[in-house]
Amino acid sequence: MQSKGAVKLFAILMVIACVYQLSFSFVTRRVEKAAVEYAAAFDESERAAKEAYYLDSVQNQPVYSLLWMKDFTYKECKEKEVNLGLDLKGGMNVMLEIEVQDLVKALAGESQNDPAFVEALARANEAMKAGTNDYVGEFVKAYQEVSNGAPLAAIFVSPDRKDITPNSTDEEVAKVLRSETDAAIAASFNILRSRIDHFGVTQPNIQRLPNSNRILVELPGVKEPERVRKLLQGSASLEFWVTYDSQTVLPLLMEADALLKNSVEGEPAEVAEATTEAGSTLAAEVAGATPAMDENASFNRSENPLFALLDPSYAGSSIVGTAVAADMPAINEYLARPEIQNLFPADLKFMWGIKGEPMFDNRMCLYALRSIDGKPAMDGSAVATAQENYSQNGSAAEVNLTMNSNGASQWAQLTGQNIGKPIAIVLDGYVYSAPNVQNKIEGGSSVITGNFTIQEAQDLANVLKSGKVPAPARIIQDTVVGPSLGEESINAGMFSFVLAFILVLFYMGLFYKTAGWLADLALVLNIFLLMGVLVSFGAVLTLPGIAGIVLTMGMAVDANVIIYERVKEELRGGKGVALAIKDGFSNAYSAIIDGQLTTIITGIVLFVFGNGPVQGFATTLVIGILTSVFCAIFITRMLLEKVLEKRGSVSFSRSWSENWLANVKFDFIAKRKSSYILSGSLIVLSVISLFVLGLNTGVDFTGGRTYVVRFDQNVSAEQVRQALDGVLVSDDAAKSSVEVKQYGGENQMRIITQYKYDDTSEETTAEVDALIYDALKGFYTYPITLDGFTSTQEDANGIISSEKIGPAIAKDMIFNAFYAVLFSLIAIGLYITFRFKHWQWATGATLALAHNSFLVIGIFSMLYHVMPFNLEVNQAFIAAILTIIGYSINDTVVIFDRIREFITLYPKRNIKDNINNAICSTLSRTLNTSGTTIVTLLAMFILGGENLRGFIFALLLGVIIGTYSSVFVATPIAYDILRRKEK
Repeated sequence: MQSKGAVKLFAILMVIACVYQLSFSFVTRRVEKAAVEYAAAFDESERAAKEAYYLDSVQNQPVYSLLWMKDFTYKECKEKEVNLGLDLKGGMNVMLEIEVQDLVKALAGESQNDPAFVEALARANEAMKAGTNDYVGEFVKAYQEVSNGAPLAAIFVSPDRKDITPNSTDEEVAKVLRSETDAAIAASFNILRSRIDHFGVTQPNIQRLPNSNRILVELPGVKEPERVRKLLQGSASLEFWVTYDSQTVLPLLMEADALLKNSVEGEPAEVAEATTEAGSTLAAEVAGATPAMDENASFNRSENPLFALLDPSYAGSSIVGTAVAADMPAINEYLARPEIQNLFPADLKFMWGIKGEPMFDNRMCLYALRSIDGKPAMDGSAVATAQENYSQNGSAAEVNLTMNSNGASQWAQLTGQNIGKPIAIVLDGYVYSAPNVQNKIEGGSSVITGNFTIQEAQDLANVLKSGKVPAPARIIQDTVVGPSLGEESINAGMFSFVLAFILVLFYMGLFYKTAGWLADLALVLNIFLLMGVLVSFGAVLTLPGIAGIVLTMGMAVDANVIIYERVKEELRGGKGVALAIKDGFSNAYSAIIDGQLTTIITGIVLFVFGNGPVQGFATTLVIGILTSVFCAIFITRMLLEKVLEKRGSVSFSRSWSENWLANVKFDFIAKRKSSYILSGSLIVLSVISLFVLGLNTGVDFTGGRTYVVRFDQNVSAEQVRQALDGVLVSDDAAKSSVEVKQYGGENQMRIITQYKYDDTSEETTAEVDALIYDALKGFYTYPITLDGFTSTQEDANGIISSEKIGPAIAKDMIFNAFYAVLFSLIAIGLYITFRFKHWQWATGATLALAHNSFLVIGIFSMLYHVMPFNLEVNQAFIAAILTIIGYSINDTVVIFDRIREFITLYPKRNIKDNINNAICSTLSRTLNTSGTTIVTLLAMFILGGENLRGFIFALLLGVIIGTYSSVFVATPIAYDILRRKEK
């Protein structure tokens, strides 16, 4: 093998990089274990809070020293660890949709009651329900239709707006509406991000979905879903506050510090002392110290309880002190005490800055604000517009702020009374900026300057505009997974993964002897590299992701099987071991690359069109294919040549496997009519079943509510269904039905209902929870409360996970599923045409893939009534269909590649003989690869938990049908088309 040194160097560097990436996960687990040990010393009711306190206190402390590199804090380690999905960790996944309708109505002002305007809004709302994402475009189109071409500018023209005039065209108005919509969504995104940052969730994920008005929020480990829903859907409040000077407030804080000293004397301070690998324990209680303060600080906890946390050395202007985020709750508690409040003027309000200030070592600033009659000086309704811009000399970014006609006079009065003083801009109770007033501002136009980047200026402008128009966020999809269910998923997934891994290792070693054990070493390295790459990319490991890793193992074996079967052929042809290895690898390259590339195509399609868990599966599948090809082609060959060099020989088989399926002579093409009849019969049965029985469509595609409920004793699905029958009743009979199925053990049931699924308000969710509670509370052997039933706390009975999907999301998922399957078939068909130069091969392969997908769908239709596990058609099922397409084409491409080779080597043979000989020569590879894949999937199916059972069942069906169709459908169809062309 050429460039052996380069391959070794690359492999070593990859291993070092992966060790580095994975090491952070072990460090965070060590710190979290220490937090649990620390919390164990307290009462059970306090342990969760103490554990969170411990982790907060070490957030910015170094916990990991890596040789010559810098010391990493716990927060930095947490950002680099393996990210677990909500299905493994528990937590909450929420899809929010910004109400563009309310925003457009607010912009219309007094014209919002215009009949044409109202009708246009109604039509735009209907278009949104049908699946469109362009609300503004649909509204403009509808208004033009219902108003008989009346100018849209007449609706939105206003004395406070300069960007829309009576002469503005509809296109110009639409452009302004889109700009306002984007700004409102950006403001909502920033508001939500800041709320989540202050909520105290570890590793939250919030992202604005492209080309839509939707925001996705993932909150791992959340145990209070009701609080989260209220937090995310609450209206933002923009306010302008006058301020106190720090020199006025600091003497009062000194009095408070002295008073606190007397009240907290003798109370030990809890501290988590972060250490590095060097040694000492991570948990310790040290009286008279504070977890977040530098040991050289000028204040200590016993003498200065307040100033040990709130450092006044950075005080100035309206800032009275700074603190690290971990100490903010303690400071708030001190300042809220009645005896401390009595020291301050009634109009003094303390508020924190929205984020850490770089000039203060990223510490949080505490501002002293002054209320006027208990209220802020002005609210956000006074803002007409705000726009980020560069200063005249272009040296810094700034924000141009314009007040409306009502607010301009207020603004002039406010700025005139506060020249030389800051005015604080407050949103959601946090200070975003506190610019100094240079002079009285008349006319309503002002410029806010500061050390802004253009992004910071844009964020501030969006914050200012958020008070001008309402852009409420509405939850349209909501998934809650309790920590106990997440832990069960981890245990089931990991156990099945380990078992599948061991089975594959033994299979290869037993079948291919020495070469098989060497392939196992490459497979171990492959898994290690796969995990390292996943972590380095920041990918999230989900339960389907674990399934993707298991499937990758089965497919990784495929490359080794192709190579080893080619080597065995060369050995049977009389070549020496060294030459057989060289030629075997060379002849296997095209089949390996073609097969794996087609699977990568489906993985990319999955990632583009799938949701979170499906994207996790796609990510692990694609990365796993890349690492497995590297290990099979380079690492395995390097190991083989090393053993050959040392021993002089390498065994590629045992006596019983040496000629296994090597001398098969079978006329597959002659049997094609039988296979056509079999496949045709199954297709007809599938069509009948789909018309008669239909599919068990999941809430992903229908919309609805799903609950997994755990009881403290075994119950039957029929008992639960009868208890719920007649409880969740609506005017639409179709939406009053309740489906109940056992989910895992006999004490867990999965309940699906479409009752009020199109009303995603918090009130309706609480109503549905209460109705289910009233119907099912009698099944518990103890008096369970409503709060206990709806809690997702660890080891709790009641609702342990829930999901809510609105109709708009469901329709989007249907379209995405259709496009995903269609695009994958087209992409693979084009690739086969390009590689094999004849459209006949692509037609045979594509029809076989459609055949495989349709049969799996048909079998799901036939069996979902009788199977003891859930056969639901949802996003995961579509992922399985696409994976089946990728796997099946892999098998088909290997056969087609051998046919192409035989046609080149034996051009005088008729095509039928070449096809039969090619299928026979690849039969060993076909059955070996399918066998290892089926073994790994069976391990996941039996032991992988209820969450994955339907998904894995679809994959099992796909592998079996795909193996059959590669030989008996794809190749015969291509043969028949080629023969007709010849005639």
